[in-house]
Amino acid sequence: MTAATLDDVLESIANAPDGPSVGAFFDYDGTLLCGYSALLIAADHLRRREIMPHQMVRDAVRSASAIRDHDGAAMVTTGAETLQGRRHRALLDLADRDFSSVLARRLYSEGMRLIAAHQAKGHTVVIATSATSYQVEPAAEALGVEHVLCTRPEVVDGVLTGRIDGDVLWGPGKADAIARFADEHDVALSKSFAYSDGEEDVAMLQLMAHPHAVNGGRALNEVADTNGWRRLECASQARATPLDRVRSWLGLSSFTPVMTAAAAVGLTRSDLGATSDVVTAVWPRLALGIGGVDVRVDGAEHLHGHRPAVVVFNHHTLLDELVIGDLLRRDYVMVLHDHHTIERVVSAIGKRLGSVVSEDGTGDTTASITAALSEGRTVAIAVPEHPRRSVDIAGNGARALRLAAANGVPVIPVHVLDAADLQRSLGSFKSGVVNVRVAPPIEVEALATDHPAARRRLAAAFDSFY
Repeated sequence: MTAATLDDVLESIANAPDGPSVGAFFDYDGTLLCGYSALLIAADHLRRREIMPHQMVRDAVRSASAIRDHDGAAMVTTGAETLQGRRHRALLDLADRDFSSVLARRLYSEGMRLIAAHQAKGHTVVIATSATSYQVEPAAEALGVEHVLCTRPEVVDGVLTGRIDGDVLWGPGKADAIARFADEHDVALSKSFAYSDGEEDVAMLQLMAHPHAVNGGRALNEVADTNGWRRLECASQARATPLDRVRSWLGLSSFTPVMTAAAAVGLTRSDLGATSDVVTAVWPRLALGIGGVDVRVDGAEHLHGHRPAVVVFNHHTLLDELVIGDLLRRDYVMVLHDHHTIERVVSAIGKRLGSVVSEDGTGDTTASITAALSEGRTVAIAVPEHPRRSVDIAGNGARALRLAAANGVPVIPVHVLDAADLQRSLGSFKSGVVNVRVAPPIEVEALATDHPAARRRLAAAFDSFY
């Protein structure tokens, strides 16, 4: 077995032949996803009281023999039986919600980068899993993966029968399905890649020229050692250590003394703006420093050489906001959505100080942004980033272009990397490095309202980051 870094595997992908005859086959649970989708979804449904504890106990009892015998196919079959009588359309809607609210944030960034690398080479990318279509297809769509081999519950007249339509893709059954797929799609397994975390997928891995044990347990690693396969460990979903939690809590809590000192400065000068200047200049940097987060920037000159401007950045977590605040330092307003308790507290205070605008979808937001730009302050607007590491500029991105054009200022695209890997829960984050890339500004003359060329330039700027 050869321990490999992500860069090692990415290099081997880059050196592989181009084109769809090369396949890349990914297991899902434990390989692309941190944890097991069925358990993560069940826990969320229990929290929402959509299922009751006695129902979970009943289902566990029904699966007991399969669990005891480590019979994954039997576990999947038993799980399908619990869906008998459910409507297919309702489960599709529920699957979309489960992915966006539970599973999306549990995807390994390493897996997403591997998929993107294979896609860039024109390889045929496939997710092959024993999980049901409801568990995996929303993830495949978000990752831009066209081909999914999975277990499909039988549907008759829009209602699930409790049976499986076809084979359960577990163990040799998954390997057989992959071999059939390769024949049907002219994929040469002798040139192909595979990634899995489980011993049950040894048969699949043995089919490939480039097998990888990803996050493997002892049994799979022993097989990998015997066969000389590469082993890759994904660290992006690692939990914050107790020290990380203490440091990040102290960093976030530093808002209180900073705010107190800033208020004293503002009272001394009889200037609320002075209070805001101290908070925005000091707190993000202090919170990141105490939390052990090192921000490294490529293209910082674009931010400081063009003020005011509309800064468009990808957004996942509160850590993104701290990083952007640390970079801008002064004379800026940030548009926040107030989704979480900490963000609501910071937002409420920030709005009083004039450093935060709440995104409420009304004309009041636009008026506040326009006022800030007219006062010479830069406005930072977030655009959502999808799991496949691309951004959607159709909403806030297009809006940023309109606002910049109307106010005669440039748009500056900013990509914050690694922050989502460091912050997996709202109240804490891991120490580490956040890399930031700043693109050259899209100048005012290119920003005619809703001009397609300007949109293409903004989209191309973000595409260049990936």
